[in-house]
Amino acid sequence: METTKQQSKESFSTFITKWRAKAAQMITRPSEEDQIQMVVKNLLPIFHKHLFSQYFPNFKAFAIAGTQVEDAINNGMLKKEERSIF
Repeated sequence: METTKQQSKESFSTFITKWRAKAAQMITRPSEEDQIQMVVKNLLPIFHKHLFSQYFPNFKAFAIAGTQVEDAINNGMLKKEERSIF
């Protein structure tokens, strides 16, 4: 799961859905906190920039915040960065 990265044309919502599907297949899942850390590391730079330093009490709160960033990008409030930090 640690190698599952968000693709450049992949929406946050699609990436989270893919991540959750992989997590559901695991017999022993990492804690929610560990899952959030893994996902944040593998996000596109614009999402990483806005989510990496925040505290999320659970995965649902993280997903909501990521969706809000995605909405801000789609509405032109945030500029989508094309360069990669990886």
